[in-house]
Amino acid sequence: MMILLASSVGKLGIIIDMESSIDKCDPPLNMNSPIAVVPARGGSKRIPRKNIRLFNGKPMIGYAIRTLQESNLFEAIYVSTDDEEIANISESFGATVPFLRPASLSGDAVGTAPVIADFLNSLNISPSRLVCCTYAT
Repeated sequence: MMILLASSVGKLGIIIDMESSIDKCDPPLNMNSPIAVVPARGGSKRIPRKNIRLFNGKPMIGYAIRTLQESNLFEAIYVSTDDEEIANISESFGATVPFLRPASLSGDAVGTAPVIADFLNSLNISPSRLVCCTYAT
């Protein structure tokens, strides 16, 4: 599985290869239909509700979703969240939230890679799909 990390301002970052190098992917990496996943947990401790906190009149997650949409690079834009309010706001900006993330993947100590991997596995998304993980904050 290949995960491309990006900031919420739309600058593409690095590719994290979860299993092998890009030229050794099996099955071969599908570069024609990338998807974006925005992980957005509801339980932030330092800045409560930071993913939906208003910044210049718009929820923070809205900036990430709009940037991904305006790039015209992605077949689909998903949000992985454990929070109903984040899900509703994300959907109002045009993202797809197919399910709420389980509590076991929503704690402070849970990293991004297991969250994205579980999300992709839950939707039966092929490991050959290029995935852009973009943070809302």
